[in-house]
Amino acid sequence: MSLAIPTLEINGQPAISVRNGSYTVYELEPGKHTFTLEKNGNWNVNKIEFVANINQGERQFYRLNSETSDFSFLYPATTTTYVVQVTEKSAISEMQWLLHTANWP
Repeated sequence: MSLAIPTLEINGQPAISVRNGSYTVYELEPGKHTFTLEKNGNWNVNKIEFVANINQGERQFYRLNSETSDFSFLYPATTTTYVVQVTEKSAISEMQWLLHTANWP
């Protein structure tokens, strides 16, 4: 699903979504923000929802991960997709190899 793009909402509002090999910057006010990634015509993964509590002047970094289980003759391969928070150091290191999709809003 490397070309697939999940449908993203932040606090119930449509937002620019992350693409494979890219990152997006979301500039949000301090407070609690709900992120929802959902299925669409080209993204066939279960709904992912998480809440980010952001303090004044704080930056947070999250990674959308996918893992595929081993395939066998008895069991087909399955993909698990999830969001994980990462350290700023780790994110900045990875971002040098990624494309910047856009800023939102």
